[in-house]
Amino acid sequence: MTYKKFVGYSVLGAFLWVWICVGAGYFFGGIPWVKANFELAMIAMFLVTALPVVFETWKHRQQARRAAEITAEVATAEIGRAD
Repeated sequence: MTYKKFVGYSVLGAFLWVWICVGAGYFFGGIPWVKANFELAMIAMFLVTALPVVFETWKHRQQARRAAEITAEVATAEIGRAD
């Protein structure tokens, strides 16, 4: 990808990001429940955006646990063969 193309996509992405966020704020700001319960809406938004981080952390720990179990099994099998 050329630098000119990269800058074009970057500017387009920044423009779209800003207008999507502004539009979402305008849309959600017009909902009466959100106006009356702004704090709850912010907490819900935080929780929804934090879910992928929690899921990926959990998935990584599960994979690490499985890898440790496999390593322990292999080490035990090798010790058993050495005798």
